[in-house]
Amino acid sequence: MPLGEGPDEPGHFRYALFLARHGQIPVQHDDPHQSDVPGEGHQPPVAYWLMQPAVRWLPPAEQVLEIGPDARFLHAGGDRPNAYFRSSADIWPYHGAARAWHLVRAISALLGGITVTVTYALARRCFGQGMQDGGWVALAAAALVALNPQFIFAHALASNDPLLIALSSMLLYACVSIVTEAGHGRRWVIASGLLLGLMLITKQSALALVPLPFLALILRGNLGRAVVDGLIVAVLAVVLAGWWYLRNFRLYDDPLGLAAFQEVFATGDFRLSSWQHWRSGLWSLLRSSWGNFGWLSLPLNDGAYYVVATFLVLGLIGLVVTVGRGWWTGRGRIALLLVTAIVLVFVWTVVFARVAGMVAWQGRFLFPAVSAFALLLACGLSVILPGRAALWSFVGLLGVLAITLPPAFVSRAYPSYVEPTQTPDFGNVYGRFDVGWKRGVELRNVEFPDEAMTGATIDVVLTWHALEQMDRRWSVFIHLVDDAENIIAESNAQPLQGTFPTSSWVRGDWIRDSHQLDLESTPPGQYRLWIGLWDPASGARLGMYDRTNTPAGDRVEVRSITIRD
Repeated sequence: MPLGEGPDEPGHFRYALFLARHGQIPVQHDDPHQSDVPGEGHQPPVAYWLMQPAVRWLPPAEQVLEIGPDARFLHAGGDRPNAYFRSSADIWPYHGAARAWHLVRAISALLGGITVTVTYALARRCFGQGMQDGGWVALAAAALVALNPQFIFAHALASNDPLLIALSSMLLYACVSIVTEAGHGRRWVIASGLLLGLMLITKQSALALVPLPFLALILRGNLGRAVVDGLIVAVLAVVLAGWWYLRNFRLYDDPLGLAAFQEVFATGDFRLSSWQHWRSGLWSLLRSSWGNFGWLSLPLNDGAYYVVATFLVLGLIGLVVTVGRGWWTGRGRIALLLVTAIVLVFVWTVVFARVAGMVAWQGRFLFPAVSAFALLLACGLSVILPGRAALWSFVGLLGVLAITLPPAFVSRAYPSYVEPTQTPDFGNVYGRFDVGWKRGVELRNVEFPDEAMTGATIDVVLTWHALEQMDRRWSVFIHLVDDAENIIAESNAQPLQGTFPTSSWVRGDWIRDSHQLDLESTPPGQYRLWIGLWDPASGARLGMYDRTNTPAGDRVEVRSITIRD
């Protein structure tokens, strides 16, 4: 997945970088252009502190991967991928900010591994050694999490979601342990308080799971002890996270610090009374829980979701069967905790959709309860068909998708227009185009045939090297001129037919740019090629400078070509 091609990923990375460079939490303003980290600065800081080892080594002046002014950015829920153009920095071996970004992604992947491990441990905790199928259910639950393509995608991004998901899974494990180890002191009570506090300074959506540890204390029994232990949980959570909400209240008169975010990004286009909105939202939730990548712009074929929905229905039916078979005898409190976790995150998603609009129907908001969901689904599918056929069929299907989707589906949706970095002496020509005090772009190589026939169309392949980002879409002119400098044939077009304009080139990019030159009316003879950049709106050409930074006109002249009859 190219950098920046996940929901809000650029904002998350900029937050981590801001924290590393300034040593302080970003401040938001009503005008996003004045905010330290537009769009994400309202987030609590713990996940970004965790990212510091991956970004702190960057030099202060290191260029961050930015988006050009004309980039094809699409808001979440767009209808096509490639929100951002790819740069040469995002080609292995990565360097600079791109390397830091991928290191942050590696942290997300490690957190995903923790969630998978906790899911397995949770299933073993729920069923222990007392059920014959407990080991298989635990393995299957972990596999349902690990092989879910959307879960993999969510943990291949720079984001605060992976830490929240891991902490939420651990909180659920601690809550189940409170119920199952009623007489083992207060270690899980203390763990619940610490985990809840960390969650609350990881992401605001952690508020959805605040009732979970208190429900576990009530289900354990002994109301008097539950009150005392509940105070312990609350005090620990407030000590860890209370300062963040007090800070927001002092800065914004809003403990969540969401007012600036809502002003700019919330659409409010979801109505609770609209069945059409509910149907659209739930369909989006299904798709983005199992396989809708990019900025919700790269879905699978609808048939894939119908297959997933079929397995979910089978799992629900099977879950009812497990009740009849006594799987949950003596485990009713555990079942209530698992179901409550799912209900809480679903209700939060609905509330967020009411505030932020239809774009809030994203499966990643349900992933804090992914361990509970996977465990219940594994239980249901394991009994619906003989020999656990339904369970392992679904696990196998997810495994195939997890292996095949990245190379066969995802990567093909993100074509790269840049080439691997070349050596400093690469190329057969040189000309740097821009105003003298700017750096602009270099023309480093030109490829075309030595000879061609009258009436033919030849390919002229240019290799550009971007020294900095440019301010507009410059077009390329290629002129075929005779000895009297008359233009005999010409081509005028944007690089790569406009699919990758000069305004989107990032410093360090190497771009291979092919143009066609029509020789239909060209008489036989020997001609030269002139190549340069110009602005179609004004007709102005960019100046050209040689290797010594000396002005050398407005074009590069390359070797001759012979046109034959």
